[in-house]
Amino acid sequence: MIAVMLAAAPVATAQPPLDSRIVGQLTKSTGEPVPNARVTAQSTTGWFRHDTQTGADGKYVLPGVTATGEQYKVRFDPWMGPVSLPTQWAHRKRTEAEADVVAVRPGEDTVVDDALFAAGTVTFTASAVDTGEPVRAFCAELSPTRRGCTTTAR
Repeated sequence: MIAVMLAAAPVATAQPPLDSRIVGQLTKSTGEPVPNARVTAQSTTGWFRHDTQTGADGKYVLPGVTATGEQYKVRFDPWMGPVSLPTQWAHRKRTEAEADVVAVRPGEDTVVDDALFAAGTVTFTASAVDTGEPVRAFCAELSPTRRGCTTTAR
């Protein structure tokens, strides 16, 4: 009798996790798409990391994102021609500590669109401390992450 009851019981099967994605578009502050930028989603626990690259239209898709209670921070590493711009975190944050946390739900697309900070121009004028005369050749460094210096004589 017991064997008959067990045979009639429904069989429980484990359901595979639903595929979740983080999708979005990276643009310049002017609204133009940013192609070829590296996009990384790192789980806040450090267990999961997903990487991809933006297309010509600035859009990206990170498929197969684990959504079992994981939260992510999304990082953008733009490459603009011969220059690599500073890393930016979603949504328009400069550091990982400031980055917005993104919750991913099973079987859903989580949209993380972002725009880069506006680029600017820096102009230097150097003068001698003792005379106040303009210095014809000098070197100025703006970022400790970019080594090297261009010296310009005028």
